[in-house]
Amino acid sequence: KEAVRFYRLAAERGHSSAQYNLGLCYKKGTGVEKDEKEAVRLLRLAAEQGHITAQCNLNDWRYQKGNGVWNYASFILILLLAFIFRPTAWFNSSK
Repeated sequence: KEAVRFYRLAAERGHSSAQYNLGLCYKKGTGVEKDEKEAVRLLRLAAEQGHITAQCNLNDWRYQKGNGVWNYASFILILLLAFIFRPTAWFNSSK
């Protein structure tokens, strides 16, 4: 809960990493009550500032829910980087 308090203070001041981390807290219900709308709002704020991990999380979340992706450019970039740095993951059929 202490971390959530500090994330919230920094997020309110526009710190993208704090917005991202607080968004994850709301997404998972860590230190706060689980709230997907608030999680998406915070992740979007971070993503709009160029926070690449927030962009990936939004894309992944929207894709899993069948809503397409939030930002195609970041989605393609992440896929490309994943293929370059972990090519064997693309061909691993076990999960």
